[in-house]
Amino acid sequence: MSRILLACCLAYTAAASQGSAIQKVVELLDECKAKVQKDLDAEAKAMEEYTTFCDDELKDKGYAIETAGRAIGDLSATVESSTANVGELSDEIATLGTTNAAKSKELADASKVRQGQQADFQAAEKELVKSIDELGRAATVLKRGMSFAQTAQGQKKISAVVSALKQIIDAEWVDVSSKRKLKSFLQATAQAKEDADDDLSLTQPQAKQVAYESSSGGIVKTVEEMQGKAEDTLSDLRKKEMGDAQEFAMLEQGLKDEINHGEEKLSTATKGKAANEQAKEDASGELVATQKSKAAD
Repeated sequence: MSRILLACCLAYTAAASQGSAIQKVVELLDECKAKVQKDLDAEAKAMEEYTTFCDDELKDKGYAIETAGRAIGDLSATVESSTANVGELSDEIATLGTTNAAKSKELADASKVRQGQQADFQAAEKELVKSIDELGRAATVLKRGMSFAQTAQGQKKISAVVSALKQIIDAEWVDVSSKRKLKSFLQATAQAKEDADDDLSLTQPQAKQVAYESSSGGIVKTVEEMQGKAEDTLSDLRKKEMGDAQEFAMLEQGLKDEINHGEEKLSTATKGKAANEQAKEDASGELVATQKSKAAD
């Protein structure tokens, strides 16, 4: 403004020396007024634009601050929720791990018991099959009577029968009555053999015959009954083994299903925990950045 006035004064001084002073002054003042008005209009426009810019900037910052506030609330909720989920899933993982370990141990223990049952069954079955075979052969030998007993080959087979019966007599499945009859027969047979081996005996064949008749009385029936008892015992043993096998199969399948289901849940919980930990980490980082941005705005 001062520069414009100075210019007008200088122009006035020059005009006064060349023409009508008043006319020139009026013209110069009009020109100065126009220039001043133009500058004022330019400054007013610039001020208006600046004011509009400030208003827009204020609105933008206000919106940014409001948006950041909502984002901070959402991010804080995410961090809190993820933290809670991580804690719950950690507890679930620990519980599932303990449960699965217990189920696995239960399955291992049951398998060990089952292996013992199978071993006992196989041993008992083998013993019973052998006893049934020996009792069948013993009954056949004993049924042939005295003529067979008095031959060398017959004596050899009878000795084998006696040896087999000595082993069978202590079996658990042999009842008390059968044991008593077997013991009587074995004692009589042993006595007969001692008498037969006595070099002083003058009537050895007759002594053998009498001894055999005495010792074998009723033993054939006893042996046949024992054979039937052994066969029934074997049948019951096999039925029990079949039942034990089926029972274990059901238990094994049930435990395996529970273990597999537990492992699936454990896998899901582990993945869920990792996802929540990642979500918490991401939200925490974004929360810090948003808080800084809001503070700057």
